[in-house]
Amino acid sequence: MDNMSWLDFLPVEIKEVDEIKDPTQEIKDGDSVHGVVPESLRPLYTLYRAASRQMELLQVEQRFDGKDEQRGRISELHFKSHAMQLIFWIEVYDALRLWSSPGNLELRVDWQVVTAKSEPHHPFFRFLQGPLEKWLNARFVRGAPGSTGHLARYIRKRR
Repeated sequence: MDNMSWLDFLPVEIKEVDEIKDPTQEIKDGDSVHGVVPESLRPLYTLYRAASRQMELLQVEQRFDGKDEQRGRISELHFKSHAMQLIFWIEVYDALRLWSSPGNLELRVDWQVVTAKSEPHHPFFRFLQGPLEKWLNARFVRGAPGSTGHLARYIRKRR
């Protein structure tokens, strides 16, 4: 198993999840229920949430310690948790045949998949938002290599 990549090992990790962490958010006014997450996908949800939580804890620890020792681990957990989240949602869309569903899908208690009216962004776009913002800021913030000025000024010029 030493030569296995993370992606190769992911199914093994999914099978080894012994305690499923259920979604805790209650159904809100305006939510439209589309179905229930299949039991086979729940361990993946638990894994991605655990990785995300571990990353957040390390980030807080790093902020208080002021050390960069955990930077690599934080980065690893960031990308792996987002990859697992994306795989989870792709599987939910496939299982419930929701590819044409409008709006933002979210999880609620009892594994209910809902369209939430509160936020206009789809989970896939939320997944891309962080890396995209970082790229845009690096590209367009004053002083960055190849920059054309501050992002806001750039956008105003384009209007």
